[in-house]
Parts: sequence; structure tokens; C-alpha cells
Amino acid sequence: MRPTSKSFVRNLKSVLASQPWLKPVLKTIGNARCRAWDLVYGVDTCGEIPLVNLDFQSQNKASGHAYHSLHPSVIRAAFGALSIQHEDYTFVDFGCGKGRVLLIASSFPFRRIVGLEFAPALAETARRNLNSYRSSHVKCSEIEVITRDAVDYELEPEPQMLFFYNPFRRSLLDKILRTRRLAPAPSARLAGFGFWPFR
Repeated sequence: MRPTSKSFVRNLKSVLASQPWLKPVLKTIGNARCRAWDLVYGVDTCGEIPLVNLDFQSQNKASGHAYHSLHPSVIRAAFGALSIQHEDYTFVDFGCGKGRVLLIASSFPFRRIVGLEFAPALAETARRNLNSYRSSHVKCSEIEVITRDAVDYELEPEPQMLFFYNPFRRSLLDKILRTRRLAPAPSARLAGFGFWPFR
């Protein structure tokens, strides 16, 4: 019998707990792969950056989580598994950071791509990455990075696929829903998903 993904994760956690030296080794390998991807595509998307290290003001800064990049294969697999016609949708990444997800999204034929980031330094890095990205697989070139807090973003009246990868605390998500900033306009259809471990 083939192991399930849950049993694999349990076994992996057990191994890491019994062999604590493995965790830093795997992290080093992961960082090396991340830097290699950046080098190949001429971008800067690696690293983990706590928001407290960035000089900007926002009433929701304390609710935001540190930036860290998501593995490209995970992003591609998620996009490929969506049962939608990508060209019918605008892709919106809430908390786009340095923009790696936007770059991967550009290899799918979305109508357009929007990245929201409230930390100006991260948003500027994402824009530089969009300009320097070297890929022959781009299928959507209409990409915009908006420096704005998620609670202030108004959805356009069009089909949108919303992406959340643990950008902020659950309390802020509740605030967004409570103020109906993510409530769809009458003609909007949402196919939202997110890799979101709620906290």
C-alpha cells in the first residue's frame, strides 16, 4: 500500500524530531535551490524577511507575517490543478512580497495579474523582478504590483482568482471579511484558494 501524503508528513516530522541535525541541512539545501532559481531567471525572490525589519508604517503591520518564498513547483501544481479557464480570470496575490508567485503565474494565460503588497520595499523589489525576469514561458504580460493594504483593496467587477499564502493573521482576514472588502461585486465570480495555515 502506498503511503498517503498525511502519513508521509507524519513520518517526516518524526524523522526530523529524532534527527535534529537534518533540519538545518534541509534548510540549507532549500536555500541553495532557491538561489539557483533566482540566478537562472535573473531575479531576487529568496530569503525570509520579518516585517519588523522593514521601515514602513501601517496599522496592520503587526498582523502581517514574514516574507518567505514558496517553491515554484508547488505554485505550478496548484495553478495547474485549478478547474478554470485561466484566460477568463484576473489573478490577485494578497501579500505578494518579492513577487515570485506573480512570476510563476505569468506562465499561465490569466487575463491579467495583480500583486498586493503593503511593504513598499518588498513591492519595489517585486517590480524590479518583473522587469528583470528571464523566461520564455510568459503567457500573461499584463502584470501590476500595487503598494496597498489588503483591507483597502476593492475587487474589480470581473472574475478573479484570489491567492493567499499566509500573508497575515486570521484576525486581519476576519477584518477584511467583516468590512466586506472581499465581498464580490454582483457580476464577479471568485475561484479563490490559498495555502493558508490559519493562526
